[in-house]
Amino acid sequence: MKKNEFESYRCVCLCTTHLTADDAEVLTELANINEDKMIFDRQTGFIVKLYGEPDYNNREGMSASYTKIVDWALAKGYRQIEFDHDVEPVDYFETFQW
Repeated sequence: MKKNEFESYRCVCLCTTHLTADDAEVLTELANINEDKMIFDRQTGFIVKLYGEPDYNNREGMSASYTKIVDWALAKGYRQIEFDHDVEPVDYFETFQW
């Protein structure tokens, strides 16, 4: 990469209703620990930065639905997922009430 070129990556925004209550709890815990600086919580949801290797994104306690979202995002070339309660849910992923 040349010195005057900027690195960039793609982000997808999904509704927090695509997370289970347990997913949200684990993400909150991980954001508070935040050892690897890859998960952040915010007032409206979460930001999850993704590693390029799918196995590195596996988090203990996460639902199969969350894993499906992460796998889909990586396959589509996204390197970050923003889960926000203001974003409309999509039919492609399961939704949950919590």
